[in-house]
Amino acid sequence: LLSVLGNGLVLVIYYRRRKKLLGSELLCVNLAVVDFLCCICFYPLSILSSFHHAWLGEKITCVYYGLGCYIFGLCGMFTITAISIIRYLKTCYSLVYGVWLEGANIRIACFAIWLVAAVWSSFPLFGWGEYVPEPYGLSCTIAWRGYHTSAKDAFYVICSFACFTLVPVLLIVVSQCRILCKVSHFSYSLSARGIRNNLRYTEKRLSMV
Repeated sequence: LLSVLGNGLVLVIYYRRRKKLLGSELLCVNLAVVDFLCCICFYPLSILSSFHHAWLGEKITCVYYGLGCYIFGLCGMFTITAISIIRYLKTCYSLVYGVWLEGANIRIACFAIWLVAAVWSSFPLFGWGEYVPEPYGLSCTIAWRGYHTSAKDAFYVICSFACFTLVPVLLIVVSQCRILCKVSHFSYSLSARGIRNNLRYTEKRLSMV
């Protein structure tokens, strides 16, 4: 409920100021859309199943839930990764990429995020991987234990973890660390010049962003 209200409020605010919307803010809108739709379309099934102590419905509902949650999960991960990379480029290479990271290019990035997520998530529908209920039957997801029974399923699970979990997390961590290093270096250079007014406050604000 809190997620629906929070993300719904974000979407309403962005809609009201859509004419003043910056290109980079489209990624925040995309993330809010992902969370909002996921809560509306899929979480009710999981909530009802938790009360029933078993997955409700048959194979079709399991595939529907697993496919939808995996698409939105990948979109959320890719969007957060894109936000981190764009903040890194704007902070450290603003003169080079400042103009490029606006408008149409951000829209292309959003489209690519949805396309890659949809394509990769659809492979289990064609036999490469599978959507199955989790052990407690409260939700459905990829058959992560499939690597024990099938080489192709094992390859899908490994690729899913390496390419769509490990790599994005590393990119996020590296981007944020580089931003902090840039801010620290900038603060040191200002201190060396004797500029100390509001320096700690500015560094704290930039680090939080």
